[in-house]
Amino acid sequence: MSKFRSSLRYKIGVLMLLLSLVPLLIVNVIVLSATLGQLGIFSARLNETEDTLRTNVVGRNLAGAAGDTAMVIDSYLLERITDIRRWSEESVIIEAARQGTLAVQQSGLMGLSPDEVKRQLQGSLFVPIPQSDFSPALSFLFRQTERPETPFIEILVTEANGVNVLTTRPIADVIHIEADWWQAAHQPGAAGIGITDIYFDEGVAAPV
Repeated sequence: MSKFRSSLRYKIGVLMLLLSLVPLLIVNVIVLSATLGQLGIFSARLNETEDTLRTNVVGRNLAGAAGDTAMVIDSYLLERITDIRRWSEESVIIEAARQGTLAVQQSGLMGLSPDEVKRQLQGSLFVPIPQSDFSPALSFLFRQTERPETPFIEILVTEANGVNVLTTRPIADVIHIEADWWQAAHQPGAAGIGITDIYFDEGVAAPV
């Protein structure tokens, strides 16, 4: 009889333990499920935040950096244009260009094709002008190319018809009337300054 009671007491105890554990297990499952759900939502929000940061913050930073770079380039170009305008007002350059136009007129080169002009000049890089005007003007240009703050690859001066008067390095063409940069600089109201789209110059092996 005592064995039966002990056995019954044991079974009741186990049953009561199971009955008390089941709600705990259910609560744990619910809590775990809710936690996993919240973690999923949190992960999705983190991804959204990362995407937003990349799109907005990084995008704004890149846009700001691009804007700053554009301002630096604009400032650099304006400084170089100021250099060119200052050089073009030098009396030795003005006189060389004037003498070049007179030489083109006197030599009958006006209106000729580039090939005919090249034949007439017989391999010379320049239209001939008096040495007293040529040497000081070319020396002035070479001094400008040697200045570290004005790193020009070449400086070229033509007369009014596009024929070379001065150049700081050997070049293939002696007349530039058909070149985009010459046409841009020759436009009315351009003040002698012409800027063209970037292109690769095979002569200097660089974009210009």
